[in-house]
Amino acid sequence: MELSECGSLSDKGLQKVSVCTNLVKLDLNSNETPRTLITSDAVSSLVKSLRHLRTLLLRRCVLVDDSAVEQITRSCLNLNSLNIGDCPLITDKSLQSIGKYSVNLKSLNVSGSKVTDQGIFSLVTANVAKTLEEVHITNCKQIGDESIECILMHCSKIKYLLFHGCPKLTGTPTTKK
Repeated sequence: MELSECGSLSDKGLQKVSVCTNLVKLDLNSNETPRTLITSDAVSSLVKSLRHLRTLLLRRCVLVDDSAVEQITRSCLNLNSLNIGDCPLITDKSLQSIGKYSVNLKSLNVSGSKVTDQGIFSLVTANVAKTLEEVHITNCKQIGDESIECILMHCSKIKYLLFHGCPKLTGTPTTKK
């Protein structure tokens, strides 16, 4: 279901989607401006009825936080693509939930969030590392060289890794040979 162009979509409108229990894709990305009418509570409530969801796109849904991501990962066990980029309330706690429950995830976007090297480490040392092919961590201010090395070391299927705009990256290897 493509709702990215519905800029005035709110929690109330999102409730109506819960009747679509066989939905496999839900696109709530905001293309330009932050989406401020959709909350974590609404997303958490919605995903409980969308157990078949494989793709969930929440880019720029700025009120989505770690509690919603935890509910997403516990409810949508077949999820293979999750975009929570430019959701500024996302922290390492989300990466821990994703690593623990999203064992089929292939694509993850956490760009512009508050994730750190520790969060990336917890993500890629969990079962999800076996399936991840694409990771976006662009504009994550707390990501350093350790994160890039961890992803490359633990995610054997990685094909796309986007990490520009991370000021802590130096390009200097942190592991000793």
